[in-house]
Amino acid sequence: PIPVGRGPAGVTVAGGLVWVANSRGETVSKVDPSILAVLGDPIEVGGRPGGIDAGSDTVWVASASEDAVSRIELQSGEREGDPIAVGAEPGAVAVGAGAVWVADNGEGAVTRIEP
Repeated sequence: PIPVGRGPAGVTVAGGLVWVANSRGETVSKVDPSILAVLGDPIEVGGRPGGIDAGSDTVWVASASEDAVSRIELQSGEREGDPIAVGAEPGAVAVGAGAVWVADNGEGAVTRIEP
Protein backbone atom coordinates (compact mmCIF):
# COMPACT_ATOMS: atom_id res chain seq x y z
CA PRO A 1 0.00 0.00 0.00
CA ILE A 2 1.01 3.59 -0.70
CA PRO A 3 -0.05 6.11 1.99
CA VAL A 4 -1.80 8.96 0.17
CA GLY A 5 -3.93 10.90 2.63
CA ARG A 6 -6.98 10.73 4.83
CA GLY A 7 -9.93 8.82 3.41
CA PRO A 8 -8.96 8.04 -0.19
CA ALA A 9 -12.30 7.97 -2.04
CA GLY A 10 -11.66 8.36 -5.76
CA VAL A 11 -8.89 7.40 -8.18
CA THR A 12 -8.09 8.20 -11.80
CA VAL A 13 -5.03 7.76 -14.00
CA ALA A 14 -3.78 10.54 -16.30
CA GLY A 15 -0.53 12.02 -17.50
CA GLY A 16 1.41 8.99 -16.30
CA LEU A 17 0.29 9.56 -12.71
CA VAL A 18 -2.37 8.19 -10.37
CA TRP A 19 -4.57 10.95 -8.91
CA VAL A 20 -6.30 10.20 -5.57
CA ALA A 21 -9.11 12.25 -4.00
CA ASN A 22 -8.75 12.19 -0.19
CA SER A 23 -12.24 12.76 1.21
CA ARG A 24 -11.25 13.42 4.80
CA GLY A 25 -8.18 15.44 3.90
CA GLU A 26 -9.83 17.86 1.43
CA THR A 27 -6.97 17.15 -0.97
CA VAL A 28 -5.81 15.28 -4.05
CA SER A 29 -2.53 13.34 -4.03
CA LYS A 30 -0.39 12.54 -7.07
CA VAL A 31 1.23 9.10 -7.14
CA ASP A 32 4.04 8.09 -9.48
CA PRO A 33 3.31 4.42 -10.26
CA SER A 34 6.87 3.79 -11.45
CA ILE A 35 8.30 4.45 -7.97
CA LEU A 36 5.16 3.73 -5.92
CA ALA A 37 5.37 7.07 -4.11
CA VAL A 38 3.41 10.29 -3.65
CA LEU A 39 4.85 13.29 -5.47
CA GLY A 40 4.88 16.70 -3.80
CA ASP A 41 2.41 18.12 -1.35
CA PRO A 42 -1.30 17.31 -1.51
CA ILE A 43 -3.38 19.68 -3.65
CA GLU A 44 -6.18 21.39 -1.71
CA VAL A 45 -9.55 21.11 -3.46
CA GLY A 46 -12.25 21.68 -0.84
CA GLY A 47 -14.40 19.62 1.48
CA ARG A 48 -15.15 15.94 0.95
CA PRO A 49 -13.63 15.35 -2.49
CA GLY A 50 -14.57 12.02 -3.99
CA GLY A 51 -15.42 11.85 -7.66
CA ILE A 52 -12.38 12.39 -9.86
CA ASP A 53 -11.63 11.95 -13.57
CA ALA A 54 -9.30 13.48 -16.14
CA GLY A 55 -9.44 14.79 -19.66
CA SER A 56 -6.51 15.48 -21.94
CA ASP A 57 -5.07 18.32 -19.84
CA THR A 58 -7.21 18.70 -16.70
CA VAL A 59 -8.12 16.62 -13.64
CA TRP A 60 -11.69 17.29 -12.42
CA VAL A 61 -12.58 16.74 -8.74
CA ALA A 62 -16.01 16.97 -7.10
CA SER A 63 -16.16 18.33 -3.54
CA ALA A 64 -19.41 17.20 -1.91
CA SER A 65 -19.47 19.68 0.98
CA GLU A 66 -18.80 22.63 -1.34
CA ASP A 67 -21.26 21.66 -4.12
CA ALA A 68 -18.47 22.39 -6.58
CA VAL A 69 -15.92 20.89 -8.96
CA SER A 70 -12.26 21.94 -8.95
CA ARG A 71 -9.85 21.74 -11.87
CA ILE A 72 -6.21 20.70 -11.60
CA GLU A 73 -3.87 21.36 -14.51
CA LEU A 74 -2.38 18.02 -15.50
CA GLN A 75 1.16 19.24 -16.28
CA SER A 76 1.72 21.58 -13.33
CA GLY A 77 -0.46 19.82 -10.76
CA GLU A 78 -1.89 23.19 -9.68
CA ARG A 79 -5.52 24.24 -9.27
CA GLU A 80 -6.97 26.23 -12.14
CA GLY A 81 -9.33 29.11 -11.43
CA ASP A 82 -12.21 29.09 -8.99
CA PRO A 83 -14.30 26.01 -8.26
CA ILE A 84 -17.31 25.53 -10.56
CA ALA A 85 -20.68 25.38 -8.82
CA VAL A 86 -22.76 22.27 -9.51
CA GLY A 87 -25.78 20.62 -7.85
CA ALA A 88 -25.96 19.47 -4.24
CA GLU A 89 -23.48 16.91 -2.93
CA PRO A 90 -21.62 16.07 -6.15
CA GLY A 91 -20.18 12.58 -6.30
CA ALA A 92 -19.02 10.78 -9.42
CA VAL A 93 -17.26 12.66 -12.22
CA ALA A 94 -16.86 11.44 -15.82
CA VAL A 95 -15.11 13.13 -18.74
CA GLY A 96 -16.41 12.31 -22.21
CA ALA A 97 -18.76 13.24 -25.05
CA GLY A 98 -17.27 16.73 -25.15
CA ALA A 99 -18.08 17.58 -21.53
CA VAL A 100 -17.52 16.86 -17.86
CA TRP A 101 -20.44 15.07 -16.20
CA VAL A 102 -21.10 15.30 -12.46
CA ALA A 103 -23.55 13.19 -10.46
CA ASP A 104 -25.35 15.49 -8.01
CA ASN A 105 -26.30 13.03 -5.28
CA GLY A 106 -28.27 15.54 -3.23
CA GLU A 107 -30.56 16.38 -6.13
CA GLY A 108 -30.83 13.13 -8.04
CA ALA A 109 -29.50 14.93 -11.12
CA VAL A 110 -26.50 15.21 -13.42
CA THR A 111 -24.69 18.47 -14.24
CA ARG A 112 -22.92 18.99 -17.58
CA ILE A 113 -19.82 21.24 -17.57
CA GLU A 114 -18.39 22.53 -20.85
CA PRO A 115 -14.60 22.38 -20.44
